[in-house]
Amino acid sequence: MARNITLRKQLEKELLEASQTDPLTRVANRRPLFDLLQSRFSEFQRYNHPTSLILFDLDHFKQINDRFGHLMGDQVLATLCDICHQTLRENDLLARFGGEEFIVVLPNTAMEKALHLAERMREVVFRELCTCFPQYDRAITISLGVSEFLISDPQFENLLQRADTALYQAKHAGRNRVEACLSFRTNRPVL
Repeated sequence: MARNITLRKQLEKELLEASQTDPLTRVANRRPLFDLLQSRFSEFQRYNHPTSLILFDLDHFKQINDRFGHLMGDQVLATLCDICHQTLRENDLLARFGGEEFIVVLPNTAMEKALHLAERMREVVFRELCTCFPQYDRAITISLGVSEFLISDPQFENLLQRADTALYQAKHAGRNRVEACLSFRTNRPVL
């Protein structure tokens, strides 16, 4: 009887982990991401503890898939996440937001430190991905948008909107760069 309960608990744990993890990259999916953002937002409203967010994606990822196939594209995404994990702190959350877009939640981190970390990620990813995939004759880069919770935010989604605006500013400004969005803008730059 004890063995059956142990096996059942292990299966429940594995099922929960599978429901919260992206199978390709082995990083968190949207469920734990949104749970953490909601929790951090509530904490921010109550105690004013800063939380920043980095939204990033691979530049020209479609070209990698088109030229070398989706298998190599998948390898690039998995390697990207491995590289990012090495750059992040233990309490930071890396999550796949969709496709080749990823989010890093930085608890207890103000904008200045978040920008510094984003720039370091950009540099490390550029160096490491080019080394890991020499057959791709172009640099594999990422563009990053950074934002932090503001007192005026009515909900945590405002943080995501500002990071999205900053990401598109980085892409519009030439890619392979970090941009910040300090206030909410309703118009996203046109590419």
